[in-house]
Amino acid sequence: MDELEKRGRGRPPKDDALTPAERAKRYRDNKRAEKLAMALSRELDEHPPDSPHRLFVELDRALSRVVELEQQLEQAQDEIARLRAQLK
Repeated sequence: MDELEKRGRGRPPKDDALTPAERAKRYRDNKRAEKLAMALSRELDEHPPDSPHRLFVELDRALSRVVELEQQLEQAQDEIARLRAQLK
């Protein structure tokens, strides 16, 4: 009788699973996005242009844009690496 290989316990790993660092980065990015959404929901017209509130909102917008651009850069670098691997 053939001996069958025993399957490991638990859920099988996925090929495209996130590393703990990637998961933590995604969590931080989501928290920043939530913070930005809360800041943008406040009325800006109530505050003068040089008020700390407006400055924080502008800072949140800038940070959100930085996160967005970092994600685009990461995707572009992944695409470049994938295409280079195909050429080899």
